[in-house]
Amino acid sequence: MAHTAHTDPELIRERFDSEEELDRKVRILAVKIKESKHFCVFTGAGISTSAGIPDFRGPNGKWTLEAQGKQCVMAKPVIKCCPTKTHMALVELQRRKTLKYLISQNCDGIHRRSGIPGSAISELHGNSNMEECEKCGQQYFRDFPCHRINRSRDHYTGRHCTRPSCKGRLLEYTIDFGQDLPERPLERAYANAKAADVHLVLGSSLTVSPACDMPAITKRKGGFLCICNLQITPLSERADMHIFGKTDDVMERLMKLLEVPIPAWTLRRHIRLTVKDGVKAGPTRNAIEIFAEGLDPEQPSIVVGLLKGAQFQLSAVTDNKSVKILPEAKLVKSSEGTIRARVEIPKELSSFRKLKVKSKLHFFSHYEEPSLILEPVIPLNINGEVSVEYQLDYLPLRQEWKVSSISLVSNGLVTKPSSEKPLLFERGSTPVPCHWPGVTVFDRDQKSGAERALLIAGSTVRAHGRPNLSVIPLGSKMDQNKVLFGSFPELNVWGHSIALHPLAPARKAILFGGWDSRSQYNRLLVVERALGAPGKLRINKCQTSGTQPSHRAGSTLTPIPFGEYKGKLILFGGSMCKGGPYKFFNDVHILTCKKDNMFDWESVKCSGEAPSARAQHSAVVVRLSNGDPALTVIGGYNGKTLFNDINVLNLRTMTWSSPNIKGNIPHATHLGKDVPEFRVVAAQASAQALQGDKREPSHILYRSRAGTFVLRLEDWRWQQVAKKSEEVGHLVKVGERIGLLVTTGDKAQNYGLIPTPIAVCGIADENDSAALRETIVMVKHMRVIAVLEGTNQLTLGLDDWTTGQKYKKYNNHLAIIARCTRHLCC
Repeated sequence: MAHTAHTDPELIRERFDSEEELDRKVRILAVKIKESKHFCVFTGAGISTSAGIPDFRGPNGKWTLEAQGKQCVMAKPVIKCCPTKTHMALVELQRRKTLKYLISQNCDGIHRRSGIPGSAISELHGNSNMEECEKCGQQYFRDFPCHRINRSRDHYTGRHCTRPSCKGRLLEYTIDFGQDLPERPLERAYANAKAADVHLVLGSSLTVSPACDMPAITKRKGGFLCICNLQITPLSERADMHIFGKTDDVMERLMKLLEVPIPAWTLRRHIRLTVKDGVKAGPTRNAIEIFAEGLDPEQPSIVVGLLKGAQFQLSAVTDNKSVKILPEAKLVKSSEGTIRARVEIPKELSSFRKLKVKSKLHFFSHYEEPSLILEPVIPLNINGEVSVEYQLDYLPLRQEWKVSSISLVSNGLVTKPSSEKPLLFERGSTPVPCHWPGVTVFDRDQKSGAERALLIAGSTVRAHGRPNLSVIPLGSKMDQNKVLFGSFPELNVWGHSIALHPLAPARKAILFGGWDSRSQYNRLLVVERALGAPGKLRINKCQTSGTQPSHRAGSTLTPIPFGEYKGKLILFGGSMCKGGPYKFFNDVHILTCKKDNMFDWESVKCSGEAPSARAQHSAVVVRLSNGDPALTVIGGYNGKTLFNDINVLNLRTMTWSSPNIKGNIPHATHLGKDVPEFRVVAAQASAQALQGDKREPSHILYRSRAGTFVLRLEDWRWQQVAKKSEEVGHLVKVGERIGLLVTTGDKAQNYGLIPTPIAVCGIADENDSAALRETIVMVKHMRVIAVLEGTNQLTLGLDDWTTGQKYKKYNNHLAIIARCTRHLCC
């Protein structure tokens, strides 16, 4: 307001340090920032003047001119102003975790648009592009200015919260003079101001309380306070240093001394195209609906309204890959921020299963963004929804769109390509590949800093001088020199079960049983990697008590992460042969670790309908809908049949049951008389749990000879995500990822790891797309064709999903030979 303008000419006057003085002060600031542990920045209107937005109390500031009876005229609307060098410098410092927190008085929204996440900033005076629900607190960062519908203290914009259970009023997220500051941002600002050991003020006159109190808090706590402003401030005399210079000039010099480049600004956009099948257009007519939505990049479940309009042209892709253009898609009424269209399906095309959706999207063009054409080919989900989500980057200086990420959402799963390369291991440092090696991944050790490491244990008798135990670090860059390997007589076996040691998951793993073509075993061994330097591997024989399981191979030893048996392991199934037909088991044993190498076995009697005896099955511990922990056994082999059934053991009641499974159920394979009774066939199947938002298993990834499937535990529904391939491989959990261990080379004599075919988090609910938080990588890569048409349009085609890779060594260079099986991802 004009009455808050400076009246003292000395306060209005701008001062400038000499070049030498400016360099001297910036050097001192750079040293302080390098030494700091909690660096905070406080910004005011002065950092946006170079973007075209006037400040308030400078010589040409808004309040200064109004106090003189003059009008402040802007060259362009605030929404069209781009981030300055100061804004982008702060973005890069925040990305590098040098800048711990940003406190701002500005309500122009540029900090958020520049790339500062909402969790790293307190916008104390609000954001003119933001709306907040007065009922649930959900925020909507819009691509247009948010105005209240009445010129009053009521900030209601006329829009409502899109959360189905809320529907509260949306309020303009700015602060009027005399109003309280937003509580949560204010609390975070106070906390970070107290924790700061270096606090830099950029472009603020520090006259509006209580926001201006933040730098003073740091100074009172003994921190270093530096002010960069062309005018003196009420805190200038108390500050450790006052730099009289333009913020862009100061930040350019500072970033050079910190050896951090200032990035060019890129506008991020998250767009979702959704196709809904099975819509009734009449008594005998069906239709398809198409939705185009702009999403919040930080909260992909929130539709924020980034699109001004859209046009759609749909084409049916038939089984013989011919394309039939459908009738024109007509726009219909939709919810806030969503563009919705409907097209009726001709009777002769009612059975097609893929749809080419040519979508021309129109933006608000605040930064001269051209319209964008996207052309995904989407596999339809019968009576359901399938979405394609695009992460887009717009380069304002080049007026060009780029696709940085693409994913497909179907049946509550998100699939997207992976950019990470496979790891191929040297022949001399890994065991000879066999059908049933023991494979697991050591955890990262926080104390010693030891990386996660892949453990491969076991080999055939014919090892050809190669090790039978390898521990391979899985850091950001795999160093072959850090691989630990060795040969131990006890590990000339295969078919053993393996699990991380409950007391030392970063350095110990437990092995049980196995066979060596002559005998089966029931011994327990502990493999240990020494975390100090030099690295060593040890094999420890264990002392056991209790009722020990019989000799066997092909059983599962599964950790129990919650419930009454938390920290213990459960053994199920297996097979044994003594010179004749194989005997298969379906018994259950609990293994308790008393000390490092001392264990107790307990044989468990179970009720209910137990699964048939089997070996080489997969097992995962999950939580049932009633909260009970349960062992889920999938598939297996009994000498005649390769199963793909599901059996569940409730670990609270120790009761077996068979759930009512649905969906695309993996089929069993009956081998019949093809397999002699004294011979065993490698079933080759593995499973890993996928964690949802509650960080507990919500789905199971299962890979077998029948293909790759995902089982949703909520309703025991199968979904096939890849057709069968020649090699099943072994699924292993690598931190927040799932990796696939495969054999490589012409004669399958080496190992390779595809490190990120699956991510272990954030699975969306099929009936609630708002539950989506993160993504799951379901296949290794997807063929994407991106073509620039002229200078202002990007056409992106989404081809069929592909999977299956084979690798070989060619002229001492690792070459990847792609043998891709084409399939749809649903």
